[in-house]
Amino acid sequence: MPSVIMRAEVVYIGRVQGVGFRATAHHLANEHSIAGWIRNEADGRVRLVAEADAESIDAFLIALQERMGRFITDEQITRSGETRGYAGFEIRC
Repeated sequence: MPSVIMRAEVVYIGRVQGVGFRATAHHLANEHSIAGWIRNEADGRVRLVAEADAESIDAFLIALQERMGRFITDEQITRSGETRGYAGFEIRC
């Protein structure tokens, strides 16, 4: 049975810019076969969109939290079945 692809959009709040957050997310996304993107927001937050099966997304978000959790004070996660079909994972400006 094929895996169902889902989408998670996460907004990270804290000291998440200027600490290698996006580069770490990019590296971990590739390790976990995550498609999507990450970017810094003007207000100091970081927004991430991840598409994959639920198990891969969960493992990716846990790994990111383990690596960068000391910089995160809050996170807002929205999950849905609507995907955009991204090819790969990119750091956006």
